[in-house]
Amino acid sequence: MTPTSYAQKVINFDKVLSQESVDLAELKKLSFNGIPDSTHHRALVWRILLNYLPSDRTIWEKVLADKRQEYWKFGDELLPPHSCPLDPLNPDPSSPWENYFKDNEVLLQIDKDVRLMNKSSEMRCGSNSKSSRKEAKLTFCVE
Repeated sequence: MTPTSYAQKVINFDKVLSQESVDLAELKKLSFNGIPDSTHHRALVWRILLNYLPSDRTIWEKVLADKRQEYWKFGDELLPPHSCPLDPLNPDPSSPWENYFKDNEVLLQIDKDVRLMNKSSEMRCGSNSKSSRKEAKLTFCVE
C-alpha cells in the first residue's frame, strides 16, 4: 500500500468515526480491506462492529462506564473475597485451594482405577501373551 493511499484510508476512517452517528454500512465497507493501525482506529472500529459500542457517539462515555462497572461486578461475583489468600501454597485448611487439591487427588485415583480396569479387562479377554502378563504384573505392583 502506498503512503498516500494509507493516509487517505486513515482520513476516510477519521471522517466516518467523527460523525455524531457512525454510518455502520460505510464503516463495514471501509473495514473490509483492513483497518489502519494508526492511533485508535482498529480497537474502536472493532468495538463498534461487534456492537460493544453503539453507533451513536454521544452515549459512548456512558456505555463504556456501564460496561466497566458490569465487568467489575462480574469479577466480584466470580472471584473469592480479597480477605481470602489466593496463594495455592497457603497451608490454611480453609483455603479454597485445599478443596481444589483434594478434588485433584480424587480425580487422579479415579484415573488410575479406570486405567487399571481397562488393562485387567484386556487380560480377561484372552490376551495371554507373555508381554501382556508382565505388563499386568508391573501395573498391579506400581499402582
